Amino acid sequence: MVTSSTASTSGRASARRLLRSLLPGPGPAALLALAVTAAATLPLAAPQLTRRFVDDAAAGAGRLTLIALGYLGLAVAGQAARLVTAWLAGKVAWDGTDRLRERLAERRSDAVGSGILAGTGAAFAAGTALMLALSGTLSTGTAVLLLQYTLMVRTPFERLIDQLRRYQTAVAGLARIGGLLAERPALRVPAAPRPLPAAGPLGLELDAVGFAYDGEPVLRDVTLRLAPGETLGLVGRTGGGKTTVARLVAHLYDPVAGAVRVGGVDLREADPASVRGRVCMVTQDVHLFTASVRDNLALFRSHPGDDRLRAALAEAGLPGWDLDAPLGAVSAGQAQLLAFARALLADPGLVILDEPSSRLDPAAERGLQRAMTRLLTGGTGVVIAHRLASLSHVDKIAVVSDGEITEYGARRDLLADPGSRFSRMLAEARR
Repeated sequence: MVTSSTASTSGRASARRLLRSLLPGPGPAALLALAVTAAATLPLAAPQLTRRFVDDAAAGAGRLTLIALGYLGLAVAGQAARLVTAWLAGKVAWDGTDRLRERLAERRSDAVGSGILAGTGAAFAAGTALMLALSGTLSTGTAVLLLQYTLMVRTPFERLIDQLRRYQTAVAGLARIGGLLAERPALRVPAAPRPLPAAGPLGLELDAVGFAYDGEPVLRDVTLRLAPGETLGLVGRTGGGKTTVARLVAHLYDPVAGAVRVGGVDLREADPASVRGRVCMVTQDVHLFTASVRDNLALFRSHPGDDRLRAALAEAGLPGWDLDAPLGAVSAGQAQLLAFARALLADPGLVILDEPSSRLDPAAERGLQRAMTRLLTGGTGVVIAHRLASLSHVDKIAVVSDGEITEYGARRDLLADPGSRFSRMLAEARR
């Protein structure tokens, strides 16, 4: 078993190894420092030549030409130093990531972008130097004209560089989307899928269920049974396996042992579309979208009409919301009530509530309890809660500890038994 201190030490060691892999060697680091110094100091000399040019304007065209050429040389050298700096920095970064066996959507694009940027800067500096050299023979208007033309040439290149960077971001995003689309479901697709019963509450049965994450067992011999219309409260310490039970019931995973049956159908043989339509799970993390209230409630799918949407909102405790209005900032309580409205709209045969009130204040929790009661009335439900007082409406209680059911029975019977674990847990919670 891995303890938290061991995991923390391992994490720090991994971070140190990562940093050592990314650090450049002494040679590349020294060259990069030299290039950065040159790129920072060379441009500082250019204003000195400009001052000398202005002060010596009366000394003759030959001397002015030399000063202008020196200015041009400094400008080109500065741009070259920046280019070398960008190249060395990229090389150092790429060497580090190569050592970590990571491949990066952008090296060539960075080189092209840096080259265009350096070339643009050098051309602009050359134009400035040329104007200074010819200042004795050009009128003020002609100089301004040349400056404007220079800016007109530089601006499109700068925009091109910006578009290259946007292109890099877009390509990286497309690569991630492609990777996501390439993922395949881990659940086995049944050869002859069976639909769940189309209407009414669904019965639930976990028959000697076992489950493991990466070979590490987290559930062992879990057996639970709910008749249609019954509700179950799952309680226990964090990490005991309650959420894993909920995920198996929602068919997010297949058990490694035993069977999970909903409406008499083994979920491994059930039609996935039927499961999604008849089993609903509400968690403490509610996902909202930058869209209208209607789209957030119906999840961008077809719906039975605006009247039914408004009724679902009212049943969940959110009356008067404008369906066409964009969903702005909402409180945690309002977000949870919106999730309950989604569940009410779906009219599921089995509802799973995984800590829906854990982040709410007492006032918001009271409103949520009313919505929870409405959702579970006449239906089958599994409720996970740390606040045991929120389980006053359930029919049965299962205490989960270290992946096993250590106590299971009718809530009223467990409360009547002062020696039951649930009765003791409730007494401790009220202190």
